[in-house]
Amino acid sequence: MPPLIRATISECRSQAGSRAFLLALVLILPCAAFLIGLDAAYIYARIDGEMLPWQLNLSEEGALAEWFEYALTLGAAVWMYQLWRRERAPAFAAAAATFLWLTLDNALALHEAAGAALAPLLEGIAGERAADLGELIVFAVAAAAIVVLLSAAIRASAPGAAARVLCVMVPIAVGAGFGVAMDFVSHIVADAQAARLGFDFVEDSGELAMLCLAAACATAVRFNAVASRPAELPRQPAVA
Repeated sequence: MPPLIRATISECRSQAGSRAFLLALVLILPCAAFLIGLDAAYIYARIDGEMLPWQLNLSEEGALAEWFEYALTLGAAVWMYQLWRRERAPAFAAAAATFLWLTLDNALALHEAAGAALAPLLEGIAGERAADLGELIVFAVAAAAIVVLLSAAIRASAPGAAARVLCVMVPIAVGAGFGVAMDFVSHIVADAQAARLGFDFVEDSGELAMLCLAAACATAVRFNAVASRPAELPRQPAVA
């Protein structure tokens, strides 16, 4: 097993048992569970022919869950930035930039807008799915850029800092892969409205759970870090 992977696994185990991580979960998970419950009620109401406020739906832009996600990703960006200010490890700066991008993309729908702009160029290939294909292309390019940035920053950082950043970023990678896989399967399998709503619920809940885990990891890494202390200056002899 590569040393960095082994160090990351050890770091994850250490952070998972820390008081900061457990306290972050205690604060974050009840909010996430409440929002997932509201989404379940919204979906059940739609299947039953009723309409609840759209703000309860995890998939809607500007819904309650989205504002919660803003807080998670922006908070993680702040923690990573503070660690970069303290240790000057490039890995922390790259992680902060990644979480800031996630916040802006979620708030401003950047990859959706870019995908819509590419749609006219892709109509001959994807037809009615041109906008979806454009979004997928933009998402893939952004993901590749993030991977390249993080990889370069991790190689330029000390092993300890690299392991802590990987500990934080693994849930993001798992959540992104899970979301893409579920979205792909739902477009192939789920033709009926009820089935599509069910797939959307699983996808959105899984992504939110991974985001909560990443935010808790970022909090633990930030508050378990040992503050660097400046070297003590030699004492000057007293002047008579």
